[in-house]
Amino acid sequence: MATIYESKTTEIKPFTYRTLLITPDENSEFSIKHSRQQPKHTKKVVLLNLVGRTSTDDIDSYESLEQANLFPLAHHIDNDKQEYEQYSKGLVQHFLFLIELQRLWKSEYDELIDLPRSSRGKFSFRKSDKDTHQYREAQIKALLEPIDPSQAIARTTATEYIGVVVKFYSFQIRNGYKFNKTPFEYEVVSIQYQGDSTSIGAYLGKDVHIKDLRLNLGKSRGNEGGALSSSHKNLNPITNREWQAVRNIPTNTSQVIKNVAG
Repeated sequence: MATIYESKTTEIKPFTYRTLLITPDENSEFSIKHSRQQPKHTKKVVLLNLVGRTSTDDIDSYESLEQANLFPLAHHIDNDKQEYEQYSKGLVQHFLFLIELQRLWKSEYDELIDLPRSSRGKFSFRKSDKDTHQYREAQIKALLEPIDPSQAIARTTATEYIGVVVKFYSFQIRNGYKFNKTPFEYEVVSIQYQGDSTSIGAYLGKDVHIKDLRLNLGKSRGNEGGALSSSHKNLNPITNREWQAVRNIPTNTSQVIKNVAG
């Protein structure tokens, strides 16, 4: 009986982190204590799990994705950030995509002639076959050519989801996680520049992290469903027709109606 996998989140709220210290006592035995440093409080921590279900919807397996969950913990504890909602949505979408890739591969796999698919955390040698780049292409297709227009995603959402994936794998790279091949082209360029009058040194340095995983879409200029089809996001003086439409909202209708994808 085939197991159906899905990514699910677990919320812990509120969440308090206290630094643990391992110290020897007078008998040279180690004990664990909490540091006297101020604990870190956050409203909510969202953790990611891989859940397997049977065809009758019973839970067959439940696995906490440790590498994925180190990311939100560092976001809250190390970076002292509170909000994580958008990051959580982006990671869930990415892992749902990875699960679907695995399902499609299994449906077409022939153990006599095909090589086994790389396990989680391993990437293809070809750029176009990397899971990360396939995910980017899927986001572009969902944005520009959605199967169901009513479920089309916004440009900002696609950009944020790709940004989360970049931050997630960049976090793993910085923390020494070893991939067989990098998730995307990643390079750190050190730039030296002259310091100003407030700097101690004559020259300062800065590391710039360069990745090739981005959407590369032109800026959207349309108003996406608004009544004024000639409206654009760039700053131009509005026409008399546009002004009358804007003025009609507070004086008459008190509402704005947009028609997006039907």
